[in-house]
Amino acid sequence: MSSYIYRRCICILLFFFFSFLCRFPVVSVLSTGNEIQEPGRPLKAGHIHDSNKTTLLSLIKEQGFSALDLGIARDE
Repeated sequence: MSSYIYRRCICILLFFFFSFLCRFPVVSVLSTGNEIQEPGRPLKAGHIHDSNKTTLLSLIKEQGFSALDLGIARDE
């Protein structure tokens, strides 16, 4: 009986150990460019909406991963 309890305790500990170690990665998405604008705002001359980031974030979340929107990095 004690060996059964011992094996069960080890299985429970291993479950918590591996569930702590086996985490899904967080995917970050960063758009670059001075001509990029957030969707939903009127476009300025020579600018485009950032539709790729929205699509990528949706696809990443659809697959079950965590997605982090890093915004838009401007060109220097």
